[in-house]
Amino acid sequence: MINKDKNKEMKILIGLKKDAEILKKNLNKQTFNIFLSKTKKQGKVKEDKKENNKLKFLSFWRQRMKNRIKSIMRKIKRLEKKLKKMNLQSINKKKEERKLKTEEKIWANDKIRKKIKGITNLNKSTHKNKKKNKKMNKSIQKENILLEQTKKEERLKSFHLSQNISLNGLAGSSCQSHHECKPGLCCHRVKHPKPSDPIAICVLHDLIDGSPCKHSCACQSGLQCFSPSKNPKIINSHAICKKASTSDFINGVYENSKETVFDMDHIKFSS
Repeated sequence: MINKDKNKEMKILIGLKKDAEILKKNLNKQTFNIFLSKTKKQGKVKEDKKENNKLKFLSFWRQRMKNRIKSIMRKIKRLEKKLKKMNLQSINKKKEERKLKTEEKIWANDKIRKKIKGITNLNKSTHKNKKKNKKMNKSIQKENILLEQTKKEERLKSFHLSQNISLNGLAGSSCQSHHECKPGLCCHRVKHPKPSDPIAICVLHDLIDGSPCKHSCACQSGLQCFSPSKNPKIINSHAICKKASTSDFINGVYENSKETVFDMDHIKFSS
């Protein structure tokens, strides 16, 4: 709308300027001479009043033209002011639009920066958390390994303490199981005992390290009877008396519960 009004005002201004130029041209002497010659031909003015009428008419016409030119110039000035105002408005509007665009860009950039900052902060925090979690996991793993090791050690200690312990169980004393005999002695049941003989007695074996065995009761104190592996497919030598290690305890077979009592034909005391 502003551009349309502007174009319209410009056209009017150009037209008025042209009219003013035409009027100025008509005020010169040649135009008046032509005009007076025309009046002579028509015979409207008498000779005696010719000069007076000519001067009156000329002054009247000039005054009229001057007034008309003044009104045209006023209109031109008004139009120029209006055009200036319209130009200023359009310039201000463009400035405001530019300002708004720049503000929008700044706002958008700030928003993007905040988002990027938030993402970077999140990444940093996640990275820190990952590091913390890694450290925690490592510490937990270490603690678990230590706990497992301590548990195994405790089990081994208790195992070493409990193996082959008995209250009495000397050679020749009566018993009901191997655990009632002292280390190195096993409980043997007599197949055909006499009425005066006990049903089962402790018999001394006292097997050294590396000796084949059936039960830990036959091994010396501090040794246990172990098979090398739990896997039945692995064919290896018989179980032997040895000091149990962690790998033996985990992978091997502890020969301690196959038989509670061994059989024998007659009572035999070992010295």
